[in-house]
This record gives sequence, structure tokens and C-alpha cells, in this order.
Amino acid sequence: MGRALRIYWWALRNTYEELFTLGLINLAWWGIGFGLPIGVSYLGLQWLSVVLLLLLVPPPTAGVQYCANRMAHDKPISFGLFWEGTKKYALKSLLLGWLGLLVSAIIVANIIFYGGYEGSWTVWVQALFFSMLLYWSVIQIYVFPMLLEMKEEKLLLALRNALFLVLSSPLLALLLAILLVATAALSLVLVLPAVFIMTGLVALIANRGLVELLTAYRKRVEGSSEESDTDDTPGSS
Repeated sequence: MGRALRIYWWALRNTYEELFTLGLINLAWWGIGFGLPIGVSYLGLQWLSVVLLLLLVPPPTAGVQYCANRMAHDKPISFGLFWEGTKKYALKSLLLGWLGLLVSAIIVANIIFYGGYEGSWTVWVQALFFSMLLYWSVIQIYVFPMLLEMKEEKLLLALRNALFLVLSSPLLALLLAILLVATAALSLVLVLPAVFIMTGLVALIANRGLVELLTAYRKRVEGSSEESDTDDTPGSS
């Protein structure tokens, strides 16, 4: 719990230090992702509004993640970096976003489907799919940050690596996910944080959390390698 709170406090402090830039980025995220869809919904074209959301939200989200990843490595950001990330990762953000929604929809459909049957066994099957939905949701938090950390930016490889890290440190991943959801919910209730800092803060927590998970994993690997080298040294016992 302490580690998750330390990451959260780090994100809050750095959000304050970059408040003006993150505020502009957050406003741009709302404007690009939701401006046109909201306008279309007022015309009574809800189906088109949903389509536009699916097309317009992922790219600026990638731009926010791009900036948050730099901040997670203690590097400065600018509004220009937001545009750079938005353009550079537009296609990959769409593919990852649609894949995340598709898998979530399939899992939810299975939960509903088995809920229509009677018998105690259906409870266990539904519980299994609920667990899958929970893990899949947590993984989504780290997939794009993982993509930004990789030298070869392959989508399926990023998904696999994010899954591996979540399984290797499930408690930290779950606590960070809870903090992210609580932050987003509180921001939306208070309105102003949602408008100016919510997206940047959430992305910063996710990226910093991933960086710490990767750092801890690399230390474990290096420690295991050193122990192996010591064991293999002639004369060691």
C-alpha cells in the first residue's frame, strides 16, 4: 500500500509542477475527443456520436500518455509533445482502444449469457469471467505505457508484457487501479479537476507505476543473474 501511495503522491506533486502545461493538454484532450461527438449528439445522432467517440478519443489519449511517459522518467514536457504523440500513435491507439473494448464486450456478454442459466455452477463460471474482466481492465491501464517503453512497439507484445507485469505484482497493480478509478470519479464529481488535470494525472500515475514495476522486475532479474554467476564460479559452495 505504501508503494502505491508513494507513486500517487509523486504524480500529484509533478502534476502541480507542470500544472499549466497539463491543464492545456487536458483541455485539448476534451476538445478533440469529445467536442464534436457532443455537438453531434445534440442533433439527435447518437449513433454517429458513439462512432466519433471511438475514432476521436484514442489519438489524443495517446498524446497524453506520451507526455506522461516522459514525466515518469523525470523529463520535461511541452504542449508540442502532446501533438507529436497524438500524431505518432494515432493508429496504434485506435487499434489498442478498439481491441480493449472488443475483449471487454466479449467477457461481459459471457457473464450475461451464463447468468441466464440456473444452477450453482453458473455462479462459478460468472465469477471466472468477472475475474477475467478485472484483470483485463487493470492490464489496459499499463498497455500503452508499456508500448512506449518498448524498443519494438508491437501491440500484442505490449499486451503480453503488461499482462506479465500485472501477474508478477498483482497487489500493486490492483491498488494503483483503485487509486486511478477513485481519482477519475472524484475529478468528475468536482468538475474542475476533470477539466484541467484528470487525464494527465491518471496517465502519470499509470506510467510512473509501470516504470516502477519495470525497475523492480529488472532488479530481480539482475539479482538472479548475479546469484547464478556466483553459483557457477569454480570453488563456490
